[in-house]
Amino acid sequence: MLNRKWFWCALACALMTAFVSAQIILPPVVTLRDIADMPRQAKGKTIQLHDNTTLFIPDGFQVPKSKEITLTIHFHGADWFVIEEHARRGAKNPLLVFSGFEGSSKYKAPFEDGTLFAKLIKMAEDYFGAHVNEIEISSFSAGYGAVREILKSPACVRLIKTVVLADSCYASFAVKGGGADRKPLPEHMEPFIDFANLALKGDKKMVMTFSHVPTQDYASTSDTARALVEGVGGNLLPVRKNTILASHFSLRFPLLLRYDNGGLHVWGYGGRDAKAHMAQARSIADFFAALDKPVPNEAVPPLFTSDIEEPTTGPQPLNVLPKRVVPGKRFALTSKQQLFVPDFFKPEVTTQTHVVVFFHGAAWCSEQNFYEAHKNAVLVSISEDRMVDYAKWGEHFIPMLQHVQETLAENGITTKPISVCVASFSGGYRAVLEILKQPEHVSLISDIVLADSLYPPRLEEGKGGLDPEPMAFFLQYAQRAADGKIKFLFSHLYPPEPEYRDNKTNLAAEFLMEKLGLAKISAAGYTSRGSQIMYRASRGGLLILGYAGMTSQDHFEHFYALSDLLSLTSLPSAL
Repeated sequence: MLNRKWFWCALACALMTAFVSAQIILPPVVTLRDIADMPRQAKGKTIQLHDNTTLFIPDGFQVPKSKEITLTIHFHGADWFVIEEHARRGAKNPLLVFSGFEGSSKYKAPFEDGTLFAKLIKMAEDYFGAHVNEIEISSFSAGYGAVREILKSPACVRLIKTVVLADSCYASFAVKGGGADRKPLPEHMEPFIDFANLALKGDKKMVMTFSHVPTQDYASTSDTARALVEGVGGNLLPVRKNTILASHFSLRFPLLLRYDNGGLHVWGYGGRDAKAHMAQARSIADFFAALDKPVPNEAVPPLFTSDIEEPTTGPQPLNVLPKRVVPGKRFALTSKQQLFVPDFFKPEVTTQTHVVVFFHGAAWCSEQNFYEAHKNAVLVSISEDRMVDYAKWGEHFIPMLQHVQETLAENGITTKPISVCVASFSGGYRAVLEILKQPEHVSLISDIVLADSLYPPRLEEGKGGLDPEPMAFFLQYAQRAADGKIKFLFSHLYPPEPEYRDNKTNLAAEFLMEKLGLAKISAAGYTSRGSQIMYRASRGGLLILGYAGMTSQDHFEHFYALSDLLSLTSLPSAL
């Protein structure tokens, strides 16, 4: 009896101690730090250990009496900057930087047979006269090509205690073109998933971070992150805005998705352009620091509850996209029309001037989304005061394009002929409809983007199916897209809730899918703002997406994540 009492008492004490001392790994804030004039922190000795390999020994490092050392190895990045990140992290152990290549295949090739990795370790051991008993590996971007090969070796894996992949895991598609679900090739994911399973058990540590930079011909970091988490039996979960520092509204690249279990941490941040990608390279020290210094539960920074408190009754305030003034030139065509030429626009590299004409929404928001999509194009933002005014755009369209062309020419920007992507949010579809009605516009339109923006009337007010007459024009262009002649991208509120916005965008999607014989395919994805993508239906250049949610906030999220759709258009990339 006494032994039993002692057992339960000891167990209770252990549990209490564990609870009190519980620590969590907190995802760090990711920002695009300016590194041009950053103060240099790294002090130590740098030597060229091997081709493309730099060894950095921090000041004060001494081989311990045990003659065993931890070695950090990084793949891909300027030597000086990787060394600075090592110092910013506060690491005191030696660092190897292997870089200087373009493309993952260049990093893959030297490590395919395992001999180079063993050689580098041996050279480090000979230099220090010590045994490397633990290895930390990190990579950025294309550096994953080396990491994947190294993780194939059980002998290497035994030495490696930590892997940090900073927007640095890509793969070929399992199906040519990616298929509906964009599944990565399993054999490309297997080494990462195997290591992730070890981390899940607590035997290793692994951080995999990703942006939402889109890719066309191969699986993106967001695709591989989802595959990795699914491969260990988990699910990426959306992060509510403003709940931790890393998800604060004001951030350009807020934390949107996460998975944390055991020693495995997968963190998805916002951003779809090169700057979002580079911001992760500039956060490598922070990713390591999150592992180095777990935060006690009681020390987690306070939530930003004061500015997101929502009333239990009445209208709910919107979580608005943080406003930024993106760089470029602006020209007022009229009081309701603004032409925006981004700073990255290069008219000389294309035969046409690609113009995105966007209807219905604040110009700063459409410009911000347009900028994030990073297309080599210009933008016209149009927002009428009254919905009825959108009905006049069948006759206003050509004169407005002529005005755009004249403005570009007068300001010495370009005189090339125009090709148009017509886009809209919400009620802006009225203008798009009138434009699509005019046969002379067919040859001008290369893309159509509807962000929860197809609300045609019903045959009978409040009931019955949609009026087929206005839908016929959208169907005509959807057919052109399905035939591969243009791009037609349409997101809508889903699943059906008839009481909200009369369920019209869902009905419009169903109408198009039925007429074109398209099937819904379940999609396990999220927008750059964290909205869940419930399904997709596609053929050729036609893509219909159902975003979860039917509230006003959910409706506006289609506008706030407009860059997701714009990035999928046929417009040439500025990257």
